[in-house]
Amino acid sequence: MTIGSLLVGSQNISGLAAVSIEAVRWYVNFEPVLYPLSQVLAGKTLLVDLPAQYGLYAELIAPVFKVIGFSLFKVTFLFLYWRRSVISRLRLYS
Repeated sequence: MTIGSLLVGSQNISGLAAVSIEAVRWYVNFEPVLYPLSQVLAGKTLLVDLPAQYGLYAELIAPVFKVIGFSLFKVTFLFLYWRRSVISRLRLYS
């Protein structure tokens, strides 16, 4: 067994945390955001079929992803767009 195969195996066992220390943020924060959304798009209902750590936002934004499609890039881009639009409006009114 080589060191490379051990590293690949350890990454598969422990997930993103094995890649780097910075990846811990993604592992802890992004998975609870993405998973409920993917499950709602698969036809499940929050609080009936699965718990929701950050509220019922997945039920509210699932229709958007049913129209544009669901991918990691689209989720990240949509959240970025919403964040930038809120920041620009705060600057406008402050």
